[in-house]
Parts: sequence; structure tokens; C-alpha cells
Amino acid sequence: MSFSALQGNGIGRKALSCIVNNMHQKGLSIYLEVESKNHHALKLYEACGFRSYHSQDYYEYHLTN
Repeated sequence: MSFSALQGNGIGRKALSCIVNNMHQKGLSIYLEVESKNHHALKLYEACGFRSYHSQDYYEYHLTN
């Protein structure tokens, strides 16, 4: 079974929600870092209550002749 076949079944949301609840009960803060173009991850994190508070562009080095 491929990874994409598992997407959309709520597995990630359930797992992340369990971790978030566990950390919250312990009084701990959670911060995530994700590529801004990773729309699937952003949708999951926002569905679990995370909100963006900082954004940063990364640079890619291109070799030139």
C-alpha cells in the first residue's frame, strides 16, 4: 500500500491530536516547523489547532557555470 493511499483517512489527525493532548496535559508547549509549500501538512496542523506565527523564506543555491 502506498503512502498516498493512506492519506485522507484521519490517521495523522488522530495521532497528532493524541500527542497534542498528552503534551497539553503535561503543561508543555508545542512548536512545529513545516515547509510553506507542504499544503497537506499545513492543512493537518491547522485542523489540529496550530496557527502560523512566523514565516521564513529559504534560499536554494544554484550552481552556475
